[in-house]
Amino acid sequence: MPTKSPMLNEILTTKIAAKETAIGQFMPGQTRDVSGIVSKYIPIGTSREQVKQILANMNQNFKEENNIIHAGYLAEFIPMVPRAGVMIKLTFNERNFLETIDAQLSYQQ
Repeated sequence: MPTKSPMLNEILTTKIAAKETAIGQFMPGQTRDVSGIVSKYIPIGTSREQVKQILANMNQNFKEENNIIHAGYLAEFIPMVPRAGVMIKLTFNERNFLETIDAQLSYQQ
């Protein structure tokens, strides 16, 4: 199901998500690194204020905690269907520029 965020839509429709779950290689509980997709939308070195604006423009909810911004997605619960989840952790340096991206796609039963 499409979200309001183009970044999340790309993550959820990537071959890692769609193809591997369809053939059963990506089992519930496993995770896949999708940091490369996030970095296409939010490049390393982007200022914290720009990151917040990018996330807001993509209708992406986020939470700030010290030098970290947490964002993500959890699909609606549908019985007997794996539930997609995306966890994104954006870490900023002391000058408030994006230093690292840790983004994981997972499916839960």
